[in-house]
Amino acid sequence: MASTGFHDFPHAIKHDEKNAIWVFLLPMLDLDKRIETKSLYMPDNKNFCLRVKALDGLLRKREGVTIHEMLHVVNESLEDRGICPVKTKDTILKDLTEIANEYHIRILRMRDTEDSRIIRYRYENSNFSIFETGLSEEQGRELRYALRMLTRCKGFPKVKWIQKLCLAMDVPMKDDSKNILEFDVAIGKISQKCFQGLFLAIIEKKTIEINYLDSDSLSVQVVVFPYYLKQFAQKWYLVAVLTTNGKILQFFELERIRKIYFTDKKYEPMEIDLDAYFSDIYGIHREMGKKPVTIKFQVSRGYIRPFIDDPIHHSQVLVCLKHECAIFSIRVVPNIELIHKFLSYGDTVTILTDCELRDEIVKNLKKSIRNYGLST
Repeated sequence: MASTGFHDFPHAIKHDEKNAIWVFLLPMLDLDKRIETKSLYMPDNKNFCLRVKALDGLLRKREGVTIHEMLHVVNESLEDRGICPVKTKDTILKDLTEIANEYHIRILRMRDTEDSRIIRYRYENSNFSIFETGLSEEQGRELRYALRMLTRCKGFPKVKWIQKLCLAMDVPMKDDSKNILEFDVAIGKISQKCFQGLFLAIIEKKTIEINYLDSDSLSVQVVVFPYYLKQFAQKWYLVAVLTTNGKILQFFELERIRKIYFTDKKYEPMEIDLDAYFSDIYGIHREMGKKPVTIKFQVSRGYIRPFIDDPIHHSQVLVCLKHECAIFSIRVVPNIELIHKFLSYGDTVTILTDCELRDEIVKNLKKSIRNYGLST
């Protein structure tokens, strides 16, 4: 293997017969050899640092990289900064030895699995990085795609940490492209400021005090344990529990939250399983203690397709399909949101199940008729 290009560093290379690879050995505690190695090759600091930064990312790849691939990437990095490119592969090979000795890392020299004439290099520990880079090249690319998607979503909260991350990842915040994705509801300017604080409070498990406008538009101050942010029916809600009553969920519209203050009060973890809580209801409100019931409803001909394409609830099933109508069923805990949902369909939907939900809908319909001066 004298033709490998490492003949100037005989003490730094060892052949592993078992794994059929060559490994750059570290001088470790042999200070004399370490000084000797560094004296053989003293790179210029500026160009060397740029080359090492490029090589470090390449050597983390599990499949390894060839000398020609390293030479290409290094030269691209140098030329982007107006620096003359490396002309020979010997410079790259010496850089590898310098990296191995300087940072006490083993660099593997392996034969390509498909073409044994091709030699590839990589760190023995693929998680190692001189610059402590937490993301691989592929992960970085995927993260940039995700950030670009978030910056082009109409209605998504434009929180500061997204903007900072875009700058750090070199993702343009503005370009000639229009929005390519839109949420059902956009967060207003006032609640935009609150969104990041609420998000961080939930993640960091911080008790907060909020300035909130009640249903009469009166300003009130409440201290809560924040647990969840939920969007429903074109509104965003903070799901929280008052510190004075840790068992009843409260829902605060983000548009009504004016200010947030972090407090020193000890945070109490959530006792309610929110996934289970929301699973059996349509909307956000649920009367504790009530169990799900099966509700059958009939949909008139001409309106069936939307119910098939966009079910009211994930439990919805098609019971039977007739020429003039279709019958569906859902299993939910009835609440005020579900009543309003069925009322919004007018005469196209009829509740068939004799239950509390049907009684409430009939009561609302009778009240509406009386409001128009008609008798029931």
